Amino acid sequence: MKRVFNSSNGNLQGFTLVEVLIIIAILGSIMGIMAMTFGMVTRTTMADTSQNLMMSQVNQAASWIARDVESASSVSTDNGTVLCSIQRYVWDGADITSSTTIDYVVTGGILRRKVNGSAGTPVAQFISYPDADTTLTLAPSSPFQTNTYILKLKTAYKNGVYKQEYKIRQRAP
Repeated sequence: MKRVFNSSNGNLQGFTLVEVLIIIAILGSIMGIMAMTFGMVTRTTMADTSQNLMMSQVNQAASWIARDVESASSVSTDNGTVLCSIQRYVWDGADITSSTTIDYVVTGGILRRKVNGSAGTPVAQFISYPDADTTLTLAPSSPFQTNTYILKLKTAYKNGVYKQEYKIRQRAP
């Protein structure tokens, strides 16, 4: 290959075709490694986002159910169509005025909190029900632990599944 420019001492210098091809091959290898690393980071980030979303939905559902179970006068557990049915009394500041029925129903993966037969407020998404991993059951009684329920929730989103178990104590039997 012909030399491209002159050096200060008058000799021609430059790169041969073989040298240029070697540099291109090395740069191509480096770019390939960078592309694979970027793809792996992107997939990991997407998986983390899905996991965080499922954890958030389970925690939100558990928070609502726990709040209602803790203050319930009675709790009916999982019957296959309703995750749980809770009877609560409403305090108006001076007296207990009425009884409220709260049902937690899952339709199409959306957990709804239905108060006195209303259409229901969406509480969480991606809840798997009916499912053996999504239940509310009365825990075995012990002298130190009565009126305790075990809430198991399972979410499924994209290719991920997240399960969590909670213990909830009913304060007012």
